[in-house]
Amino acid sequence: MGAPAPPPEQCEACKHFRGLQMPEHLPADAADMEDLDDYVCDAFPDGIPEEIAGGTFDHRNAFPGDRGIRLEPMTWHGPYQIRKLIECDSLGSELE
Repeated sequence: MGAPAPPPEQCEACKHFRGLQMPEHLPADAADMEDLDDYVCDAFPDGIPEEIAGGTFDHRNAFPGDRGIRLEPMTWHGPYQIRKLIECDSLGSELE
């Protein structure tokens, strides 16, 4: 049984990020933790698209199917969240 990949960086700093898909949403044929590889959020409850998860798309912009929900920074900023917000801002600068 393997561990899931780490969550997408820009998603970790977003208040809409919900983490790994919960077991009640898993397909009936999900066998073990290796099947828990879909990170979800309010915009994408069935799985964050690869373009966003892979960091090639800045989700401060509209993306098909996001239901009007975009990346929004968390309102609580501990050291971990601040680091992630800085990384997201750097990502946005690289993508512009």
